[in-house]
Amino acid sequence: MVATLFYVGTLPDIGSVAVVDGDEGFHAATVRRIRPGEQLVLGDGAGELAHCEVEQAGRDGLRARVLRRWSVERGRPAVTVVQALPKSDRSELAIELATEAGADAFLAWQAARCVANWDGARVDKGLRRWRA
Repeated sequence: MVATLFYVGTLPDIGSVAVVDGDEGFHAATVRRIRPGEQLVLGDGAGELAHCEVEQAGRDGLRARVLRRWSVERGRPAVTVVQALPKSDRSELAIELATEAGADAFLAWQAARCVANWDGARVDKGLRRWRA
């Protein structure tokens, strides 16, 4: 049987207890009904993984002891998309579709004669929307 993978911010050392809370913790404890004694894999999203055994499960999350840690290397080249600034909200759709296709990073590109422009407060607003 394949162990379930959940994401955490940082992985503790072997023998330490990892806390899975927030949306991941709710999903693990309530939706997936993970119980004490079950084994799972925790990942930090950057290639570090930990094999863990659940010690405690509650409504909002769980606590699991780290039994083993390992690293995996990225199996493909990194893909960066240069996205021109459109006049409307179409950039969000473009970013969403590129992310689904496997893009790793995005660069906002504003051409010299571009109708849309990000200046001042629009830069922060645009970047917040792209990161959402």
